[in-house]
Amino acid sequence: ILSLKKVQLAILENVSRYVKPNGLLVYSTCTIFSEENGDNVKEFLVKHDEFEDYPSKYDGQYLPDGVTDGFYIRRLRRK
Repeated sequence: ILSLKKVQLAILENVSRYVKPNGLLVYSTCTIFSEENGDNVKEFLVKHDEFEDYPSKYDGQYLPDGVTDGFYIRRLRRK
């Protein structure tokens, strides 16, 4: 999990460079582990005050339900 956390955070860091002001970044993973999900978003927002949480009704963690696998999705906005 910790190695995947680092990979996911590196991807998030990289793509954030391409988001224009007022643009949205959608961070999504196909896992339910908080280390790769909410923890990475929190860490990213601490380091990048030019971004803010931009919640939607779809944000959050979705657990496997027999139809889909678990996943996580969160919207961030560049200020």
